Amino acid sequence: MNRNTGILIIAVIVIVIIGALAAFMMPSAETATASQTLMVINNNAPDHWAKSVVVMENVTKKDGSITNVYVESWKEPSTGQSVVNLTKELGYDNEALPAGTTFRMKMWSEPYSANSTGEVNMNLSLNGGDENHIDNETTKFDIIASHVLYQLPADITQGKTEITLDAAKGAAFLEGMNTIYVEVIVTVNADGSVTITPVTQPVLCELIAGMYCVN
Repeated sequence: MNRNTGILIIAVIVIVIIGALAAFMMPSAETATASQTLMVINNNAPDHWAKSVVVMENVTKKDGSITNVYVESWKEPSTGQSVVNLTKELGYDNEALPAGTTFRMKMWSEPYSANSTGEVNMNLSLNGGDENHIDNETTKFDIIASHVLYQLPADITQGKTEITLDAAKGAAFLEGMNTIYVEVIVTVNADGSVTITPVTQPVLCELIAGMYCVN
């Protein structure tokens, strides 16, 4: 075996080892277990993107402290979905939130398009529970309302969901929203489902001082 062949073999071995280490160290995609409590927002409209900002108020963490959960999501037309894993965000490991857990959920939503203008019919749906219940038609809450289209930002090319417990970042999510507003009460049930009780049906809302809604 000549010197060049030996060097080539060593180089190949090094590349294989580096590739194996990279694969081992790469974080795996996070998946929800069957018992975890999720909240899901779907964009069912075929002709526009949907941006939603959500505040889940006064939710109890596993350590007993009370927090708000803030969410900003962009959802593609027709199939766009935002999933919030409350079990993970509130420190419950793989457990469902305790039966009887209740919180107020406020959501502001706007339609966006890269090419179209004018007014469209927003068609969102809200659901929750464990993986066996998030597609349950009987617990789904539909949000249907007309709103003028906004220009889709150039950097939004795929759906994304950002979640925080930080109030300042949550307030930043809400800045500039002039939007369709809904409010519901969510109650976690013993069977892993949730009950969604409407408080405010879809209404046009202009945010004042970041959090206060004026019709």
